Amino acid sequence: MKMKWYLSLALAGSLFYGCTNKDADGLASEIQRARDQKALQLLEVKVDSLLAFSPKEDGGLWYGRLATQSLEISRTLDSERLLFKALRGYPDSRETPANLLELANLYQNYMGMAQAGSAICCTLQSRTEDVPARKSAQCCPTGTSPIDSTLVTLRDSVFNPETGKMDIRMARTYVALGQVRALLFPDDDASADHLNEAAKVAKAIKDPRKAITLYDWILEDYRHTPYGPKAMFLKAFTYENDLGDLESARKSYTEYIEEWPKDDFVDDARFLLMNLGKDPEQIIDEFRKEQVQ
Repeated sequence: MKMKWYLSLALAGSLFYGCTNKDADGLASEIQRARDQKALQLLEVKVDSLLAFSPKEDGGLWYGRLATQSLEISRTLDSERLLFKALRGYPDSRETPANLLELANLYQNYMGMAQAGSAICCTLQSRTEDVPARKSAQCCPTGTSPIDSTLVTLRDSVFNPETGKMDIRMARTYVALGQVRALLFPDDDASADHLNEAAKVAKAIKDPRKAITLYDWILEDYRHTPYGPKAMFLKAFTYENDLGDLESARKSYTEYIEEWPKDDFVDDARFLLMNLGKDPEQIIDEFRKEQVQ
């Protein structure tokens, strides 16, 4: 373990010095010249190391640059992820309004999620009177409903009662909008509810990894709310039943039981933990044997 730790530190240090020996313009130029995913991945590691060793650097600026370049090479999901990294990790960055507008642009013009983009623009427009606010007016359609109302409308549109099927495009827009809500109102505990609902929809459209990401978001930012323990339990359940990752499920069930020993689903978690990896028939068979004894 110690050797791995020293190697990790050495790698981080070498990357850090590789970045800081060049001026900021040099690193920015490297990002702008990147033309493939692998190059951007390596540059992201450099930026991670730079920010770890230079806390005064503006992560919103650096991850925003990486996001812009990812979009240049049509890596839309990478661009979205990097903008989330910028906005969640550095909410006080001076680049936050610009990064929000870039996310709105991504949703409206590249990912087919116009409602999520409009929600960003209209919320940003109402907050300030600076240049980003004036720019946001251009992408805020007249008559756009408040974000919470839009979430309710979208949630009702995700499932089509006539066909009995989910509208995948609407579902993905709903998930994106739930995340946008948490980005725009990070200090509002109600955002935890919207992230939780978005996670449910992500699971319903067979995207368990996105659900895990949303549960982690709740645990990192809203652990103190009633959604904290629920997120930990559902995270464990998703690892077990959707991803088949029994080790991660074991870790999450254990953490849930230890941190919230009086929560409503603790008995369920103990049962699931005790029977982790067993198929239903095996569980029933063991139960019958116990009854006979």
